[in-house]
Amino acid sequence: MDSLFSMTDTMSYTAAALSFMFENLSKPIVLTGSQIPIFETRSDGRDNLIGSLLIAGQYHIPEVTLYFRNQLYRGNRVTKTDCEGLSAFESHNFPTLAEFRTKIQVKWDLIFDRSSEGPFNVHTNLNRNVSLLRLFPGITYLTVRQFLEPPIQGVVLQTYGAGNLPTNRPDLIEELRKASERGVLLVNCTQCAKGSVHYAYESATSLQTIGVCVGSDMTIEAALMKLSYVLGKYSSDMKIMKMKMAECLRGEMSADASKIKCPTISLDWIINATNDESNEESAHFRQSLLPWLIATCAQADDITTLNHVHQVQTGIKFNVILPCGSMPLHVCAKYGAIKCADLLLRITHNENPIVNEPDQVGFTALFYAILQKNEAMIELLIRNGAKLTSTLKPSEIGMYLCNCVKNNLVDQLKAWHKAGANLDQTDYDGRTPLLLAVNYNSIDCIHYLLNNGDVDISWSDSRGMTPMQIAKQRGFDSIVQLLSSYAKNP
Repeated sequence: MDSLFSMTDTMSYTAAALSFMFENLSKPIVLTGSQIPIFETRSDGRDNLIGSLLIAGQYHIPEVTLYFRNQLYRGNRVTKTDCEGLSAFESHNFPTLAEFRTKIQVKWDLIFDRSSEGPFNVHTNLNRNVSLLRLFPGITYLTVRQFLEPPIQGVVLQTYGAGNLPTNRPDLIEELRKASERGVLLVNCTQCAKGSVHYAYESATSLQTIGVCVGSDMTIEAALMKLSYVLGKYSSDMKIMKMKMAECLRGEMSADASKIKCPTISLDWIINATNDESNEESAHFRQSLLPWLIATCAQADDITTLNHVHQVQTGIKFNVILPCGSMPLHVCAKYGAIKCADLLLRITHNENPIVNEPDQVGFTALFYAILQKNEAMIELLIRNGAKLTSTLKPSEIGMYLCNCVKNNLVDQLKAWHKAGANLDQTDYDGRTPLLLAVNYNSIDCIHYLLNNGDVDISWSDSRGMTPMQIAKQRGFDSIVQLLSSYAKNP
């Protein structure tokens, strides 16, 4: 568990730099700070610190993140936009990873987990000969020429709109071309707070022609830190450096599908791809499309196409990580695709069981079925050997149960119970779901706990208070009657 308390003014640069320095990160790194000093009465620092500790200690989010004002941001997607307001940061081109409301909402589908790609490593050789060049009307070519002179090795260009330069400034293009030819790595980013660079206009296309990398929708901070990282690690090969700048390394940029032109592809052409055809490149391309097709089938519960893929593609593996970061069975559980889930389980039952395999976030298909409160999916997975304890510790299960009763989410509680959860399981603090349900007056959950589980009504919390004592102390008469009735007829 790591939580760093840092200066907010440069925090977006710090977060971006750390995201590239920590390679194959497997633990959460959470940065936070405050707009008002923490020793002052009105400080926002205490809430920010507590929130960051909760994220770092209880959630598997293996990224460098920034927590501020009830929002968890990806570290290399954030920019400080307000020097006085308490909501000081914004992530214009990417959603928040989590939000603190009455309950903590984590957007698990957005987590960028690369911990399985190799051993953890800290890369500290960042190249400091990088800089920012913001273009403005009237800037002279002499200014640009002097700016690009040694020892500068990399520059983030802040251009207009979607990555444009004035069409009547060939002198600027010429200076950039000379710099590119002598080995200066140039990256094109927009001056706009929102949006992405794409080469739609002639002036922008001319930058691509001279070898300027597209910065896509990266923040200026992320582009600068990525440039420093890439120059420090791959300095001997310009081709690799340009390739890495165009690649999403830590979730810092996203591809704009609307700007990518692809030919129309026949579905049968993909499904019938083989490795023994004469055109090896075509075969590899078709094979690379199969995971996308499988993911689409799993999401849409397209049993016909998925079965066809299984019959035609001999030896295909259904326990691989798909482009979305999950395995096919996890996708089925997320979207309630029960027919495809049944097929996948039957296909792999004898040879390579996948029912308890975790995805990149560490969750199983059963966990996602519980989140969706899909009883039919839960029953299917349980019949095929799914177990809660394959990836979750008992205290973690207790934590989820207690979170259900805090908010009186009886349907979610039923889903956990159907999946095999012990309704008397304690959380990290030794509290049972019944204790929490009484404390929060969650009457529906109390009814369910008493009617469906062998719960211990004599269990006490850290203060020595039993559910009955808590109910009496807080004046919950209806709960006192329920507990009294259960005590007489357990």
